[in-house]
Amino acid sequence: MSNLAHKKSLAQWLAYIETMHCSEIDMGLDRILLVYRKLQKNNGRKGKPGAKVITVAGTNGKGSTVAVIERLLLNKGAQVGCYTSPHIERFNERVRVNGIEVEDQKLVDSFVRVEAARGKTSLTYFEYTTLVAFDVFAQSSLDYAVLEVGLGGRLDAVNIIDPDLAIITSVDLDHMDWLGDDREKIGFEKAGILRFGQSAIYAEANPPSSVLQQVQAQKVTLLRLGQAYGQLDAGDDGGNCTDNLADSVTARFRVIPFVAGQKTDSESVSEVHFQLPPHVLPLQNRMAAIQAVLLLGESLVQSEVDRCFRDMVVPGRLELIDAARHLWVDVGHNPHAARFLAGRIAALKLQHPGKRCCVLFSMLSDKDIESVTEILKPVVDVWYLFPLSVPRACSLEQLESLARKQTLEFKSFGSAGDALRDLLQSEPDKTPTQFNIACGSFYTVAAVKNEWKRLNGK
Repeated sequence: MSNLAHKKSLAQWLAYIETMHCSEIDMGLDRILLVYRKLQKNNGRKGKPGAKVITVAGTNGKGSTVAVIERLLLNKGAQVGCYTSPHIERFNERVRVNGIEVEDQKLVDSFVRVEAARGKTSLTYFEYTTLVAFDVFAQSSLDYAVLEVGLGGRLDAVNIIDPDLAIITSVDLDHMDWLGDDREKIGFEKAGILRFGQSAIYAEANPPSSVLQQVQAQKVTLLRLGQAYGQLDAGDDGGNCTDNLADSVTARFRVIPFVAGQKTDSESVSEVHFQLPPHVLPLQNRMAAIQAVLLLGESLVQSEVDRCFRDMVVPGRLELIDAARHLWVDVGHNPHAARFLAGRIAALKLQHPGKRCCVLFSMLSDKDIESVTEILKPVVDVWYLFPLSVPRACSLEQLESLARKQTLEFKSFGSAGDALRDLLQSEPDKTPTQFNIACGSFYTVAAVKNEWKRLNGK
């Protein structure tokens, strides 16, 4: 390899891999598996990126679930690596070791090693960065590697690793060009992270039959919300969870001795109850994360659960970035996420009676924009529309046309900066008359956060 490879900056490496492959998405595991095996051989290493691996798939809720698992395990003193995607502001967000974003030079060193192993094999951006994360973790002597699936599950790059525990957070409609046009087809793809004889968690009350069929075929021990664990008094199927911003809930969880790949004697299974405080993160994802940690053989007590959620913030997940101006950001970008966000906005309106909700809004053109706006319409008073400066962005004209069709009250702006400045200038600093949420895409959140930092000199 050229010595120039060692001199590239992280930004140069990212620019290099963006144009390497013929398409942004190219489902399949053959190419990445070939390079991964060469990478392991070159490094003189075998095995997984961590002593135990947790793989998290799902339409929504993956990032929240990963973050809670990470925090619970770190608070137990474990060595934990997390791989998530996409990032919001900087690439380093994707690869964390012990809760800290990996620094540029360590990432560059891993890029060099992956490039040496790649040879002439072409990799997508996500495949390449997945191998970089695995290489970083291999250098870090981890107790746990928590891996977030990028797209689907069965053919996702992360799935070259056999997990000790698989979690499916939700199955709903998104990425239908790649995964299928209904929940059954999408569920089949996500169930591809299951492994024969292992344990898995499904974080909703109503899994598609395609998931249950794979559970049976793979002889998986499935812990399902509402059956194996969940909120007490939430109904027989666990579907009536009290998930708001005001009430604590009591939830039950199974404690099962962890023996990888083996069934556990039912007599050794016990139950524990925890009080979960109200939080902006979805209750079903928080419960799934707690159940996961217990299933991995870690013990938990109430004080550790309290400590986990005290002041916990996950970037882009209804994240409050300006308390004085009541400004939140949320990366939700499909109908399933919009339904959750609508519920949170309704709860915020109860907490701020008489205040309007203003949404800074933009989306990608290949998303179900009409359904998202229709779901949010009953709880949003004013829409601040602007186009994103990225490929696949929905144009301002398209956003305006949809707003007129749905009779939304809206304002139009040429950029996120223009929209944010207008919103902030219209609100007094000390007595805001509204609360504001930027949503619609990871790109929307990134644009608004960057502009907010610029306007505030940060």
